Amino acid sequence: MRFELMQSYCRKVLFLVGSARAQLLMLLPFYIITSILDLVGLGLLVALISGLQDISKLRSYLDQIPVFSSFNLDTTPKELTIIFASTVLMVFMFRTGIAFLITKRSLQISFGYGSDLRSFLMGVYQNQTYHMFIQRNMSAYIQNIHSLAGQFVSYTIQPILKIFNDSILILTIILFLAFKDPLILITLLSLIFISAFLFDLAFRRKMTVIGVQDNKVSKDMIKSITEGLSSFRESQIFGIQEFFYRKVSDAANMLAKLRIRSQVITIASRYALEFTVIFSVICIIIISVMLDRDGEGLLATLALFLALSTRLLPAASQIATSVGNLRYGRHAVDVLYADITGSGYTAVDFSHRGNRNNSVKNATGNQKPFFYIELQNIYFRYSPEGQWILNGVNLRIEQYDIVGIIGKSGSGKSTLIELILGFLIPQHGRIILNGTDLAEPGVIEAWHRKVAYLPQEIMLIDDTIASNIAIGVEPPQIDHKKLFDSINKAGLGDFVAMMPMGVATFVGDKGLWVSGGQRQRIALARAFYFQAEVIVLDESTNALDAETTNQIISELRNLNGEVTIIIITHQNTLLEVCNKVYSLSEGRIELVRKV
Repeated sequence: MRFELMQSYCRKVLFLVGSARAQLLMLLPFYIITSILDLVGLGLLVALISGLQDISKLRSYLDQIPVFSSFNLDTTPKELTIIFASTVLMVFMFRTGIAFLITKRSLQISFGYGSDLRSFLMGVYQNQTYHMFIQRNMSAYIQNIHSLAGQFVSYTIQPILKIFNDSILILTIILFLAFKDPLILITLLSLIFISAFLFDLAFRRKMTVIGVQDNKVSKDMIKSITEGLSSFRESQIFGIQEFFYRKVSDAANMLAKLRIRSQVITIASRYALEFTVIFSVICIIIISVMLDRDGEGLLATLALFLALSTRLLPAASQIATSVGNLRYGRHAVDVLYADITGSGYTAVDFSHRGNRNNSVKNATGNQKPFFYIELQNIYFRYSPEGQWILNGVNLRIEQYDIVGIIGKSGSGKSTLIELILGFLIPQHGRIILNGTDLAEPGVIEAWHRKVAYLPQEIMLIDDTIASNIAIGVEPPQIDHKKLFDSINKAGLGDFVAMMPMGVATFVGDKGLWVSGGQRQRIALARAFYFQAEVIVLDESTNALDAETTNQIISELRNLNGEVTIIIITHQNTLLEVCNKVYSLSEGRIELVRKV
């Protein structure tokens, strides 16, 4: 069972690493080089120290080094010591430089991967179906992109790299000790293995559970922060600041406790290993005395062992820490893998940034103007057990129609619009655009390039009027003639002229620095800038006063014969501009007026 779980975990990690796998594998030869240099440097250091007691040993050591053995060096003991010490220093300098470069490169790869993974996840979530997207709170997406992607780098990628690096070093030391003194090696490995096994047995599950709890609490905290700050006015009016403050404070305190536990377990593993090494030295001395081993040879061996321990102990400690980190980050691996594969991706390829719809220029129907869209016998419900929201709906909207759709709250008007826009897929029936089924590849993307959507809560970014109208276009690339034509057409010209900064005026977070009417006009200007052929108003004037609503109606009348307009509304005044009015009730639609 554990083998199957480990196999599943490795498969998920390899999947998430994706196209960055080759870069990570390129580091392995360099890890081997640094490990060999570590061993050579430490061996030379021990030889230098032991040779200080008997200078003839230094000469014999130098004779074994090819560079020096080719020369007949006639040197004094002092010069010999300096030459040997300089050799040791050069080896360590070279090893330090190589290790620094490898560490730098591994950090570049891992954090570069983290950046790519965040971008890829953004694309994954942007390209989910609307029905899938609305199943979760926004805080979950923020948590996954911001926190879990970073956690995957810090608690999976980097620990794996460290385990590879330190394992190669430990293996090199083990091979050397096996040749030098098998008894010491067997004693050391037995004690370390028993210690590591007992520690892992005690804390294995706890680290995994802490990782799951950490991610849940982090998500809840992001959710509470988002809700508490976005409801600033409501919090002031209802006096509920304490409610959100307490939720954030409780989550922050719990998060601190979880991370303290995690760090304590990690630190404890290091102390346990340090004790094991000291215990090993004592055991080796006792065993050697009992076996009547040569004292001088034992001293030299222990000196070598202690020197190697300066690298062995940190390496073993780092492996123990990395294994704990892998367990801590396992939940992040499961969540990210489920999200990416659940969204239909079979590989993580950073060259596409998670976006499966990069180009729609050649999509079916993209070059054709809008002529009509027709809903044929549409049935829709949100869950297999739920009631039908739409029950056999038939509707045809033609070019330049101004269609009004009315109905009680909860009658399915917004659901109907989301089906027309292609965000939802009907269980039965077809939606036809210009003679082509909307379900065919590329048709929805082409359809979206023709449509502008104006909901009641207009989407504005914290940027200028110009950047909100030409949203997604970099400021230097904005077509200012199109921009001002759109502004004037939307009745926004006087407002822009009044502002000292003109189109460079900032609108604030979610457009809080402009009025509701101006937000609607900015959205209307956006539709004109992108030359939308169909404009959908989903109860977008409900929160506006009568005067502003009448101005919007006047502007819509001026569009007659230029664009197709679909209006969802409760306001009879808006219906005056419509040439067709439909009523939606109990899942069925009925034409109530045609001009």
